[in-house]
Amino acid sequence: MGHYAPTHDVTQPWRTRTIVVSSIAVVELVALVSVGLLVLGKGWFESARANAIQSATHHQTASTKAASPPPAAHARPHRTGPAKPLLSRAHTSVLVLNGNGRNGAAGAQAASLRMHGYPVAAVGNAKRNDYAASIVMYRPGLGREAQRLAHDMGIKIVSGLDGVQPSQLHGARLLLIVGS
Repeated sequence: MGHYAPTHDVTQPWRTRTIVVSSIAVVELVALVSVGLLVLGKGWFESARANAIQSATHHQTASTKAASPPPAAHARPHRTGPAKPLLSRAHTSVLVLNGNGRNGAAGAQAASLRMHGYPVAAVGNAKRNDYAASIVMYRPGLGREAQRLAHDMGIKIVSGLDGVQPSQLHGARLLLIVGS
């Protein structure tokens, strides 16, 4: 006995299923790419923004340099509020260290500082004696006083404390390392 089983057209349903599955896959791919950009792209966007800010600052600095003489090399902290009053020279104590190895260099510099009205907290030798140039270093918040000291003494390099702890300054507010 033979039974007749009706056959369905199998060519059409697979095409419809393929289109539906492909559409779902495209939506999932777009969602994954979006999430990936949000999560992983944050650092890229921040890096691009920082590069744009740095580029704009460089262009602004370049145009300022063309209009005025170059300033002394220094590190300036970012200020958000009103500036603190500048300490007087008499209240800006300095630690003087010999960084060039010549006998009496720090003592001579200390005498010159005293003539300019700066109190000298102490005189000594730096850990190294191969400094090519003199350097003025300052505690946080004393950048303007350090700039003034550098100007008074004809020193071009001004920096925040680099490799020196405030506790090593013997109570001084600024550090002057005498170079060659």
